[in-house]
Amino acid sequence: MGIPRLKRILEPHAERTKISQSEIVIDGPSLAYYIYYFLKGNLNNSPFDQPSNELLGRTTIEWLDRIQSCGLTVSAIYFDGFLPQVKREERLDRLLRLSSDLRIYFNQCPDGLPPKRKPGGQQQASWSTTAKGMPKKPPPYPPFLVPAVLESLRSSEKYGPLTRLKPGEADVFCAQHVSRQGGIIITSDSDLLVHDLGPDGSVIFFADLEIELEPKNLTALLYRPLSISKNLKLNAGDGFSRLAHVLSMDHHITLEQAVERTRGEADTPYSTFTNQYTAAEVISHAEIGDDILLDPRISELVLQCLEKENCGANEAREGDIAMHLPFLTDSPLRSSAWEASRPTRELAYGILLSAEYASGQNPILSVSEYRRLQVKSSGTKVEVPYTAAALDQEATKLIDTLTSIRDTVGDTPGLWVILSIYEDIISTLSQGKARPLGLELLLQDTKGTLQQHSWNFVHFLAQVQATCYSLRMIQQIIDFKKQPKNKREISTTVVRLGVYLRGLPRLTDFPAIKDFLELLRSVREGEGMSVLAKLCSDSDENVQHMIKNIQNPQPEGRRKGNRGNRGTKRKSTTSHGGGERSKAASRNPFAVLEASE
Repeated sequence: MGIPRLKRILEPHAERTKISQSEIVIDGPSLAYYIYYFLKGNLNNSPFDQPSNELLGRTTIEWLDRIQSCGLTVSAIYFDGFLPQVKREERLDRLLRLSSDLRIYFNQCPDGLPPKRKPGGQQQASWSTTAKGMPKKPPPYPPFLVPAVLESLRSSEKYGPLTRLKPGEADVFCAQHVSRQGGIIITSDSDLLVHDLGPDGSVIFFADLEIELEPKNLTALLYRPLSISKNLKLNAGDGFSRLAHVLSMDHHITLEQAVERTRGEADTPYSTFTNQYTAAEVISHAEIGDDILLDPRISELVLQCLEKENCGANEAREGDIAMHLPFLTDSPLRSSAWEASRPTRELAYGILLSAEYASGQNPILSVSEYRRLQVKSSGTKVEVPYTAAALDQEATKLIDTLTSIRDTVGDTPGLWVILSIYEDIISTLSQGKARPLGLELLLQDTKGTLQQHSWNFVHFLAQVQATCYSLRMIQQIIDFKKQPKNKREISTTVVRLGVYLRGLPRLTDFPAIKDFLELLRSVREGEGMSVLAKLCSDSDENVQHMIKNIQNPQPEGRRKGNRGNRGTKRKSTTSHGGGERSKAASRNPFAVLEASE
């Protein structure tokens, strides 16, 4: 987001200077993406060998320590907790671009992900370099990039107290901070040049930072909007914002032509343009306390709900609540990886909206989810349980399932994988399909044919990540609803569910592609299959047969001897949900590189 060309066209009027003894305010989302590109530039690996959530968080702390060693003081780090209505179209366009890029990438390597270009683990980044630019067709970002960095900052004794999730866009609060207290904003968003930064406010862009290790110096291009306005002889009041508006309307105009146009009369489009800076949409009456640690997108969901509650019965309408789910790297040939864990999120939405149900004031009965798209749409409508009895019933089912798994495997990472496999089985059978992907992969592993680079493997990893994040949504919403200031108490059953979810992994420990095969094998070789057999004892016979074959794999010679007789049956079951053929693994040119993963 930002105004195209604004930064570049004003660059000759910025000042290259050494930055020291200054108060710094940081745009949190921009920081997260800067760290990501910095690491991608230094890793020099294949596009899907992404920096881990743990590495992203740790490197963010190191970077902040580094700039403070150069004499800067970090005053605040702001993150978006709500995006305004005016940005929803732009956001939908971005989701469509991400979806299109994923399909293009899939078409370039349909038989599986490319291997690492260089063997070995992730390298240590060097702060004496700058982040490399975006490749022509970048892979999807790590799905939990921003919340993972936010979580790491909150866990930091030094930076936790400075990190704030606000009920609006981060740039609004960065600008307000600097306008009142002075200082420099570090960002990647050119919109911040248009905000009122006060008499002493200025902006640095991450791309222009240069850090010298010896001696410890930080130099950058410093943009001072008031000084630039004076140099260009713009109107003292609104000249800079008019310049930004002209540049946003005409992407080919020169700076001199744009300056001349600012001297005309302001029009209606200009007023609409400036409103996003002078009257930005902020949910000021429903700010979430700093002690409630929500992810940005969960915060936005909660704030939408609070806003509707404050609107009253006549304004709270079905379909007004939207959840923009993190963009997962999954197979474009299959249904979204979010689909199998949909019932878990239905419970999350039901818990959040329970106060509206109890009030009887035209409750919202669905949430529109935004995930991978092919065309513009109003999202996928997800119905939610709308009575206290229904909520308790669904919460009890989830508790019982978690208890069955935990009693068998304990509090291990495999617990969440087993739950995801079980969700996958239920979802597959509900769609009238016969072979759940999770069981198919486990069966392949028993035969030694499972390919880590296959899109099926990557897709099921995304499903497990979706399960973990859906449970995280429940946990954070319960924490929010337990606040004394909320209108209605939640039931003891829902509170008990929240206690069960305390063992959820942090984002830094979410399943990742580098360790997912080991996780799957721990399920297969441990007690995971016995608990799945118990959970699926009344399930489809084919599912029970698959579980038994995973528990008791046939000897290699017997499998080979039976292949000819089962050819017809195998052909009819090798594909489901538009997925890859199970034999595609043998055609994967990267199969020999599996050992390097």
